[in-house]
Order: sequence, then C-alpha cells, then structure tokens
Amino acid sequence: MFRGLQLFPGRDFNLLFFAPSRRFNRGRKNNKMEVKYLDLQSQFKDNREVRRAIDEILSSGQFVMGPAVEEFERNFAELRGVRRAIGVSNGTDAIFLALKVLGIGEGDEVIITPNTFLATVGAIVQAGAFSRPVDITDDYNIDPDKIEYVIQCVREYYAD
Repeated sequence: MFRGLQLFPGRDFNLLFFAPSRRFNRGRKNNKMEVKYLDLQSQFKDNREVRRAIDEILSSGQFVMGPAVEEFERNFAELRGVRRAIGVSNGTDAIFLALKVLGIGEGDEVIITPNTFLATVGAIVQAGAFSRPVDITDDYNIDPDKIEYVIQCVREYYAD
C-alpha cells in the first residue's frame, strides 16, 4: 500500500506516499474508474450569466487588467473583509506572491506535504527557496510530529 522514496541517501529517513492497492478497486467489474480530467461543459451548463460575462470580456479585448479585473478585485476584497485583493492568472502565481509577501526567498526552506501539486514546488523554487516534504497523517495533512525530524535530517545531511 505504501512505497518509500529515499530523499537523503545514506540516511534512515524515507518519505512515504500512497499507492492504491487492489482492495481499493474491489467491487468494480473492470477495476477502472473513469474521472474526467476537465469537465467545463457541465460546469457552465445552463449558466447564462457566466457566459454573458465571459462574452463581455472577450468582446472588450481586455483580458489583462481592465474594468472586469478591477471589479473582481474590489468585490473579492469586500467579500473577504479586507482593503485590497489582487487577481492573478493562476494558482502558481498566487503561491509565489504569497511566499514573497511572507519574505520567503533565497535559501529559505518551506515545509510541504508530499502529495501537493507540482505547481506548489515550482512556486517555492521560483521564490529561491527549497521545498521540504513532511509525511502526512490519516487526514492527508502534514504530521506536525515529523516536522522537526525532517529539519534535523536536512541539517545532518548538509553538515556532512
């Protein structure tokens, strides 16, 4: 069920990641589960308001910045109860900006879950920092009891 990935050669620290077993597929005829990767058709089905808003933006030609983005940022800031909000193009940019706001940069280390999306690591590297995966608990969140262990392993590895 679990397989180890050795992060630090010569050390006893192994990162575990989940590999679904045959038991996971029990009861299915062909042991295949179809999940659509992207299903925008059903997401926007019968949603004329969304289509109208998209058509307006496409017709204006203002995809970057412009009144629609300003309105979104204003409305989102109001919804969150903050003075300002910044709309970005994707989640990677959002993570990168959050790291920079926190002052994370060259040589810093960021604790992450090993089951995070690749873009998380990409944003950390873009900021100049290093990602440090820490094993997870049964609820798929970082195991707080293992954070210090990973930090110590990294220190020992680079001290040699």
